[in-house]
Amino acid sequence: MIKTSYLTWATSVELQVGSDNDEQAVWGKLAECKRHKVKAQEEAQLEAERQEQAQLEEERACAEAEAQRIEAACKAEEARKAAESQQADALVGSSTGASSNIKVMNPHCL
Repeated sequence: MIKTSYLTWATSVELQVGSDNDEQAVWGKLAECKRHKVKAQEEAQLEAERQEQAQLEEERACAEAEAQRIEAACKAEEARKAAESQQADALVGSSTGASSNIKVMNPHCL
C-alpha cells in the first residue's frame, strides 16, 4: 500500500500545473533528459567500441589464417623441390648404373 500511495503522490506532484514548483519540475525534467541522453551516448560509444574490437579481432584472425596459408604453401613448395631433387638424383644414379659419382671441385684448384 505504501508503494501505491508513494507512486500516486509522485505522479500527482509531476502533474501539478501552476504550482510554485513548476520551474523546479522543468529543471528536474531537463536534468533527467540530459542524464538519459548522456547514458544513451555512453551506451552507443560502448557499442561502437565493442564493434571496433570485434572487427579488429576478425582482421587479426584473417591475417593469422593468411600467414598459416602462406606457411603451408612454402612448406609444400619445399617438399615439392625436395621430391624433384630426389627424383633427379635417382635418375642420375639409374642412368650411370651406379650411385652418383659427381664431385665438386674446390674453387681454389682452378
